Amino acid sequence: MRPTLLKFGGIGAYPGHVEVDFEELSKKGLYLVIGPTGAGKTTIFDAMTFALYGKTAGNREGMFVSDHDNRVDPYTELHFSHQDRHFIVHREPAKEKGKNPPPTKQWFREVDEDGQTIRTETGIRNITEQVTELLGLDAEQFMQVILLPQNKFQKFLMANSTERKPLLQKIFGTGLYERVAEHLKSVAENLKNDAEKIEQKIAVAQGSAHSALMQLSDQPYFSTLDVSDPAEIQIPEVINVLTSELESITAKTQELNTLHADALKAKNRAQEDAERFDAAVEKSELDKLQADNAKNVETAKKKLEDYKRAQRVIDASSNAEALAETARISRQDATQLRTDLSTSLGKLSIDTELKNSLLTVIPTATPKNLSSEVTRVHRKVTDALMAINELDELTDDIKELEKDVKAREKDIEENKKLLATSSKSRDNKKAEFEECVTATANLPALEKKVDDLDALLDAADVDGAVQMLAKAETDFEKAQKAFNNAETKLGHARRNVTLHLAGELAATLAKDEECPVCGSTSHPKKAKRTSESDITALEKKRDKAYNAKQQAEGVITEAQEAVTKAKAAKKKLPSEKEQESLRKLYEETEMKAALSKDLKDEVREIELKIDELNKCINGDEVRLGEIKTELKQKRSRVVKVEPIAQSLGAKKEVSNADDILSGATSVLDRLDAAETKAKQDEAASEGAKNQLESVMKTEKFSTVQEARGAHLDAENIATLSDSISEFDNRSERILILSGRIGDSPLPKKRPDVEVLDANVSAAFEAKETSSASQTKTSEAIKSLETQQEKIDNLGPKAQETTQRADSALALAKVVANGAGSGENLQLGLEEWVQRTLFEEVCLVATTQLQKLSNNRYFLTLESDGAKSRRRARGLELYVLDSHNGKTRSVQTLSGGEQFLTSLALALALAEVVERHAGGMQLSTLFIDEGFGSLDSETLEQATSVLTKLQDIGRTVGLITHVESMQDRLPIGIRINKTNSGSTLELVD
Repeated sequence: MRPTLLKFGGIGAYPGHVEVDFEELSKKGLYLVIGPTGAGKTTIFDAMTFALYGKTAGNREGMFVSDHDNRVDPYTELHFSHQDRHFIVHREPAKEKGKNPPPTKQWFREVDEDGQTIRTETGIRNITEQVTELLGLDAEQFMQVILLPQNKFQKFLMANSTERKPLLQKIFGTGLYERVAEHLKSVAENLKNDAEKIEQKIAVAQGSAHSALMQLSDQPYFSTLDVSDPAEIQIPEVINVLTSELESITAKTQELNTLHADALKAKNRAQEDAERFDAAVEKSELDKLQADNAKNVETAKKKLEDYKRAQRVIDASSNAEALAETARISRQDATQLRTDLSTSLGKLSIDTELKNSLLTVIPTATPKNLSSEVTRVHRKVTDALMAINELDELTDDIKELEKDVKAREKDIEENKKLLATSSKSRDNKKAEFEECVTATANLPALEKKVDDLDALLDAADVDGAVQMLAKAETDFEKAQKAFNNAETKLGHARRNVTLHLAGELAATLAKDEECPVCGSTSHPKKAKRTSESDITALEKKRDKAYNAKQQAEGVITEAQEAVTKAKAAKKKLPSEKEQESLRKLYEETEMKAALSKDLKDEVREIELKIDELNKCINGDEVRLGEIKTELKQKRSRVVKVEPIAQSLGAKKEVSNADDILSGATSVLDRLDAAETKAKQDEAASEGAKNQLESVMKTEKFSTVQEARGAHLDAENIATLSDSISEFDNRSERILILSGRIGDSPLPKKRPDVEVLDANVSAAFEAKETSSASQTKTSEAIKSLETQQEKIDNLGPKAQETTQRADSALALAKVVANGAGSGENLQLGLEEWVQRTLFEEVCLVATTQLQKLSNNRYFLTLESDGAKSRRRARGLELYVLDSHNGKTRSVQTLSGGEQFLTSLALALALAEVVERHAGGMQLSTLFIDEGFGSLDSETLEQATSVLTKLQDIGRTVGLITHVESMQDRLPIGIRINKTNSGSTLELVD
């Protein structure tokens, strides 16, 4: 992860917008962030971690938002690259304490090299999850290996194995081995489940075999089978027994099939003779009925034939009468339409000659000729009416155009007056504007003088600087007392430890044995045991108090410099009268500058108004010409239209004639249709008369009345038809019965079929019972053979699967947790990989630590150098002290030693991670303070180590108040503190 750009504002000591260009800073290699106490140096790191994770080191979110009145809306935005991909994360904290951040103002984007968005994520928690997944570190881990905040620099060094394991898992990617163990465990569980499923299948197969045998419980031989326990059934032996029984049942079934077939044949022969006997009896009875009804049937057929001939004549007569009536009505309708037309046209009140010409042709003219005449007259009426309407419109248009001409001429005159007034006003404003411009030419120079005066006043705040110095001196006295107190307690504790050790040693002395200290064999006055003291805790308190004293001393120096600068600035101040005169001149000039801007805007507005007036005048003059031309054209048209409009009379009479003639057109259409229909109906009536005469001749009737005499009612027709149908049906039945009887001799007595049918049923039942037994037995044998085959196949597979499951589970336990103990100890796979890599980190860190500690300390994972590496486990850190050859916990190091060791460890982590494929990129390191506890020689060594990081491509940023560090390293970011808040600048 490499940051490229940080933006924030309204945060901590920074009320305004801030930008930190890390790409530009990285060119410096190792760089410093400097500024006075309270200026907000650490805020840069807080803004970065808040953008990534929504939290800051030490959870200072409550103090995160600036409390300055001139604060912009708080936000922080970080641009960074990771694994050749580019990202932007933006967050805005809550503006007030206790409120939730606005969820819509939080987003995370991936962008391409041109800055175009590839994807966007939103949501406070979702963004944190995205960043954590991308970087492979949560916020706490990020602040242990990449960004090392003040008071947390040593956290990774001082962590125990449990705390250190998840961080190493992420940065070295050893979670893979944990997943391998989980996978092996899962494989073992799956194999175990598979084995159980196979055993279940075997049990199901045995149960199925038992169920198949229970289906034979109604068979005579079932009692010979042992089926009490499904798991104990000997399927092969049972199959042998059932096979023997099946052979006997099969032979018996074949015998019963033969007996049933013989009984069925005898029954079928008797059934056929009984049916022939019954058919002969029925035929004899039907022959007698046919002979008795033959004569009556012939008479009925003759009457029905006469009825059919007469009905055809009657139908033709009815059709002729109906068509004659239709023709009469059609002709009557056509005549009435002519009468209606004559009445309507008689109401015309126009020219008498036109009217009479129409009325004369109505009674005799064809509809087509009559329509042509009406159309001719209607066209003349329509032309006159259109001319009348056009003349009315022209008269109205001429009146409106004459009004428009007068209005346009008035508008043009008024706009020309306004144009003259506006031009005069513009010229006056221009002259006034030029006067203001001349008067404000020296405004920039006056503004610089006022700014310089304000800056000098801020710098000359002697009272404020003195108050800061007094507070700094008070704070230093407190810090000095606290340090003296801690130093005194530490000295007492060390003496107590010495006394305690002497007492412990004295307790081991025996009479006549040499003292390991002085060699004496006599011990006249042994030292007594005392209570133990926690030297480490007191050393930490002493170091903390020392750091506080050093910081307080630095604050005093800064405050003294501030007082000196303030006094010097105060001497440079001009007199109050000069200051007042300068400010008054500046204000007057500034007012003229503001007035010049207003005048310039007013001139621009007047010029725009002049342009608009010119456009209006030109437009109105063009439109006036167009209107006059249109007025001339309409007056000319009146002269042409007026004679036509007056040719047939007044408008009311002409309009009335138009309505009458329009209605006449509709009547003429109906008249044409009525004449056509009347002619068609008359022709159809004549054809019907001719058709009636032809039918009477064909059916041999002289009159229609004669035909009506042969007509029959429905009841007579039905009676005659029924008698004929019954006769015909009997004839058909006699033919069918003759076919059934055939030519074979008939039995003298009808056979008894019921007795033979009972014999067939008995034989069938016996056969089916034996066949069902045969089928059941055969299916049971097949089922047993199938289940036995399944059992034979599944048994070995179940045993093999169980063995594989046991092996996989044993391997999973070894991979996850290791095995053995003592000399035979085996570490779990992930633990072994982590420890191996961390040992490499210790070796690399030792190389740096020896430089920083003058070859005194070595980092190791072994608490006792005599122990074998094979028996060691865990990730606890120790240092081997070359001064006494002993190994001890890193917890025992002093504050300065812990800082140097933590620094060496952080650098080693980055180097080892970069060595191994799959490790994350740790190309950036930020350190907040921690150098104040180092002496000048060690500080020089630390600076040298950090400077060399540029050679391997890492970027390091430091925050420190140590002046000697500022002399050794380039300053990248300078913080400027003022009463209205801090600002930040990148230093070249």
